[in-house]
Formats: sequence, structure tokens, C-alpha cells
Amino acid sequence: MTPTINPAESASRAAASAPCLEDRRRRPAAAAGRRYPLERLIERADARGVTLGDLQLRVGNVLFHNEGRHLRAGDVAAILAQGGQDVPPRLVASALDDLAHFGITQALVAGPGLRFYDVNLAPHLHVFDAATETLRDADASLVVSADRLGDVAM
Repeated sequence: MTPTINPAESASRAAASAPCLEDRRRRPAAAAGRRYPLERLIERADARGVTLGDLQLRVGNVLFHNEGRHLRAGDVAAILAQGGQDVPPRLVASALDDLAHFGITQALVAGPGLRFYDVNLAPHLHVFDAATETLRDADASLVVSADRLGDVAM
């Protein structure tokens, strides 16, 4: 049986599971410069003139909470399920594709059926580990640009 999502109920559940935007006022002054992942997601969407739906907000919130990790639709669905939000992976995948289409995140294809999502929009390289089927950012110190290769034989 496919779970149904009541938008009003899911919004309140999402709000309950995500850090409250109002909590920002109660944080110590030293931490006032930090922003919650949901705030960063909404700011990025606003900058692109995009209004996100409930599911896109919940899925994006998971990505921004896991910044630095490259997640697949199944990973995001599992994280949502741990928080009591059972969303079919195909709907999660659709929301992830929407976020990438809007330019809020990027979609990375590592092979057939291996689609990852990253909130880091800055130019950078990735390394795919075939043994664990995980994707990570490449260590920039190990990357050699073509103009630095010189006379190295290929």
C-alpha cells in the first residue's frame, strides 16, 4: 500500500522535524551568523525565483542537512522514513530532479541507475567508489590541471 500524504499534516510534520526558523532569534549572538539548512534552501530558491512545494522543501531540507554528502533518492527516502515521513522513492526522485532542474542542487550521474545529488554548486570534481557505490568530492590538492601537466606523456 502506497502511503498518502496529507499536505497539511506533512507540512506540520516537516516543521516539527526541521529546526524551527523562529529558533534563530533565541540562539546566542555568537551563532547568529549561522543559518539553518532550511533557511539556506529557501534563500537559494528565492534567488532563483522559485517557490518550492511541500515535498520539495522536505527533500531539499534533507540534502542541506547532509551538506558534503552525495545522496541518492533511496538515501533521502530512508532519512525521511526515519523521521516518520514515509514518501515513496519515486516521489523523492521526482522532487530531487525538480531541485536540480531549478538550479538549487546538482544531479550527478555516476553510471546507469547511479544518480546522486549535491548542494555544492561551486565547480569541483567527484570520485566514485565502485565497491561501495558512493560518491565524494575529490581532494583538490590531488587534482592536477591540464596546464600544469607540462610534458608528461599520456
